Amino acid sequence: MGVSRQDPERRTQTVTEKRPGRFQRAWRKVLVAAMVLAVVAPFWLVYRMGTRRSAAIAAAGRDDPNWRLDDLLAHREAVADADNGAIPVAEAAAKLPDPWPPAPTPQQAAGGLALQEAFDRATKAEGPERPDDETLAVLRAELAARGDALAVAREVARFARGRSELVVPPNVLETKYEAAHAARRVARLLQADAIVAACDGRPDDALASCRAMLGVGRAIGDQPGLIPQLVRGAVDRSAVHTILATLAWGEPSADALAKAQRDVLAALAAPIERYALRGERALSFAMFERATADPNVFRGEKDDGEPVSRILLPIWAPFMAWQQVLVLESSNELAAIVERPTPEWLAVVEAWRARMKAREASRVGRITGLFALLLAPTSDSAFDAWMSRRAYLGAAAVLLAAERQRLATGEWPATVAEIDSEILPDPPRDPYTGGPFRMRLADGRLRVYSLGTNLKDEGGDYDLKAWRDKIGRDDVGACAFAPELRGRPAVANDPDDPER
Repeated sequence: MGVSRQDPERRTQTVTEKRPGRFQRAWRKVLVAAMVLAVVAPFWLVYRMGTRRSAAIAAAGRDDPNWRLDDLLAHREAVADADNGAIPVAEAAAKLPDPWPPAPTPQQAAGGLALQEAFDRATKAEGPERPDDETLAVLRAELAARGDALAVAREVARFARGRSELVVPPNVLETKYEAAHAARRVARLLQADAIVAACDGRPDDALASCRAMLGVGRAIGDQPGLIPQLVRGAVDRSAVHTILATLAWGEPSADALAKAQRDVLAALAAPIERYALRGERALSFAMFERATADPNVFRGEKDDGEPVSRILLPIWAPFMAWQQVLVLESSNELAAIVERPTPEWLAVVEAWRARMKAREASRVGRITGLFALLLAPTSDSAFDAWMSRRAYLGAAAVLLAAERQRLATGEWPATVAEIDSEILPDPPRDPYTGGPFRMRLADGRLRVYSLGTNLKDEGGDYDLKAWRDKIGRDDVGACAFAPELRGRPAVANDPDDPER
């Protein structure tokens, strides 16, 4: 039997058709693997997301059984109307323009010192030099015109608590913190009143208005969220700044100093960080829960029939659910930090910041954790503000006690330990170190100070203007002047100096 012969090229072609090459075989394997991955991956991601979500929800529940928004709002502190400082704050705010002080009109800008500029000058005054006469004249005229609002605002000092309702719309981002904005206006009016009283030789009246400012902060109460509690912290700082200005311009009585010290310590003890972070966790979780079900919620309207919603929903819902998981995990970490001793906050916050930066550096993390990264900087900077607030209020409380002792004995104490225990039974501690506040007496000045974030003793020398640019990166404290140095006349304004 004969053997058939084929052309070599044709035989090679036949073999090639019957046996795919190495590249083709590899490509088919990749294609099969991709198809399997496309089928398996969604199930794995859903499972992974579900387990992490369950764990995060369980962790939040262990820390706070009422952590969800509806439960949190329902379990806020109950305050009777007779004890509610938020009511007179709202009443006083209704008698003021929004904003107060108002921005100058073109006519005011061209014709003399506007109220807003006068207010800024007066509140930025530092040291024993009083604001200039022109500035005080503008403030006096405004206070006379706002007598009704001022009379109500001064009464806030006697209220220990406050509560105003928070209405959260479907789009959580559109929540209006009206009580916090009202508190800011009323606090500014009281601050102007205190400055004028201090410069007019009425230091006890000035401290009374400062105490009313602290009452305005208390009126915000436990309203959840960063915004209201940051406003409360800012009001507290402004009140303490004005208390120190009053000490620099005059000599209040021992009784007025004692009341101011009591209210500053009460403000220091308020857990505003807890109110802020618990509220922020509840609000962000509710935001993503609503957004997962309805992509139109961020538009402030509900329209499930819109075509874009039907197109985006298969992608939008899982993405929003994943953001909810990441933000809840991060929120749990932040909420746990404020339950630790304050001196531990710095190290723990730095570790949290490092994790956020690592996620941001990753392209995958930057996309999958978009909202978590966008929300992180706000909470990040809040910790700096809270730490410096604690240091500032604590130093001021110690300084007030030292001034009371000077009135009683004729001498300032050299250390916190030398302050009479009847004047300061439980001295506040430096939030950065956990130790006592430092004290330094030199050149007719008593400085009470915290070491700040760098944990270096710089003798209490700190630049308030630099502090505004770099919160807490230096010693943070309070200063009092010897009586003979207080209440100096203002230095003439230099039109070329932007600070005046």
